[in-house]
Amino acid sequence: MVDNLLRYNNRSVNVLPYNYDKNVPNINSPSQISLQNEVNVKYSLRHYYFTIDSRNRDITSYPHVNSYKIDIPIPYKNVNRIELIGASIPNQGSPLNEPYLILSVDELNHVSHSNGYNYFTIMPLKGANQTIDGFIHPELACSNRAPNVFQVNNLAKINKLTISIYKGTGELFDFGESAGDVSSKYSNFFEFKITCSVADSDIINARNVF
Repeated sequence: MVDNLLRYNNRSVNVLPYNYDKNVPNINSPSQISLQNEVNVKYSLRHYYFTIDSRNRDITSYPHVNSYKIDIPIPYKNVNRIELIGASIPNQGSPLNEPYLILSVDELNHVSHSNGYNYFTIMPLKGANQTIDGFIHPELACSNRAPNVFQVNNLAKINKLTISIYKGTGELFDFGESAGDVSSKYSNFFEFKITCSVADSDIINARNVF
C-alpha cells in the first residue's frame, strides 16, 4: 500500500483550487472566451432612468447646491446616449433675472459657449410654480434650446455625474443657501434617460474559445 502511495505521489498531476469551476474561464489562461471575438452576438438598446437630487450630495466635499458630484451605485455600461428629460431648480437667488442657466455635467459636456467653457445644455427658464419660493422647471423642450443629448458609441462605463449650474457669464449661480444646506427649499434635481447596448439573452450561442 505504501508503495502504491509513493508511485501516486510521484505522478505529475494538476492541482485545482478548492473553488474551481470549469464554467468560469481562468484569467491566467492564454485561451480565453472572448465576447469581442464571438460572431453573431446580437445587441438591443435598453433604456434606464437615473435621477439626481442635490440633497444626496456629500456636503463636506460639496457644500453648495450649485456644484456637486453624485456617484451612480450600479454603473451603466456600453452607453449609447444620455438625455436630460427633467429638471427642477429652486426659485432662490433670483434665477428668473437670468435669460437662462447653464447645466454642466463634467462627464457629458460637449457644447462650446462663447464664455470659453464647455457645457451639457442650457436651461431657458419660465415662471416659478409659486410667487414666493417654489421651484422652476426649465423649458427643456423649447425650440431654441441647446442639445440636451450626449450621443456616444458605446461609452464603456459611467459611474458618476458631476453637476454645476452656471450663469451665462460663466460664474456659478448663487442660490443663496448656507453651506451644507440640504433643505428642500434649495434643492435641485435632474432626471436622465440613459440608453445602453445589452446583449440579447433570448438565444445564447455556444461560446467559442479564442
